[in-house]
Amino acid sequence: METTATVAEKAKDLKQDVAELGSAVGQMAKEATCQLKTGATDIYAKSCEHAKTICQRTENYIKEEPYKAVLFAAALGLVAGLLITRK
Repeated sequence: METTATVAEKAKDLKQDVAELGSAVGQMAKEATCQLKTGATDIYAKSCEHAKTICQRTENYIKEEPYKAVLFAAALGLVAGLLITRK
């Protein structure tokens, strides 16, 4: 039969093991958060670069084909107006 001292020692060991496990889980959570943050930053940077490229291409198209751009904008405005006023 176990003595009170043995039970107390086992409880102390268990408490230490739980504390170590908690620290390990905390460290893993910090590492995962860091990886997610890095990934999100990369995705954001790529998205911004892609948006800049699209903007530049649009500007170039408008400069090269100004009449087509104006006609397209007018047609788009007409369609939007028709859809909004439609009953």
